[in-house]
Amino acid sequence: MGYRSQVCIAIEKELFETKAYVLKEYLQDSDSITLSKNIYYLFWDGAKWYENYPDVAAINKFVDENFEQTYFIRIGEEDNDIETSGALYAEEAQVIREVRCPQENNVNLDRVFAPPSVKFMVAAGKKKTKKKKRSS
Repeated sequence: MGYRSQVCIAIEKELFETKAYVLKEYLQDSDSITLSKNIYYLFWDGAKWYENYPDVAAINKFVDENFEQTYFIRIGEEDNDIETSGALYAEEAQVIREVRCPQENNVNLDRVFAPPSVKFMVAAGKKKTKKKKRSS
């Protein structure tokens, strides 16, 4: 299987259209190529991004040689495995790690943790009333 990564590379439109042709055979293997706001975004999901692979080495070299006009993000399977490089401001390329779960806030903890007798009374529609102590 191997270690998998998500990779996004942002390349300025002019650079992509004039110099990235040398990478065409590698770039066409990306999962998506998008042009937005004069920046090309290339995305790979589940890629084996090993530096010793010829395609990865060629792409990394291109990014390094064109540092000012590119932005590279790679996020691996491990939580702290995030790699970025390049100086291009590409607002649509970003890493977002978040936890999602239902957030309807529809649980009353007083009912959940009430003693069994109170739960029975609530389920039966009865109100629990406290008896007042008589003062002597």
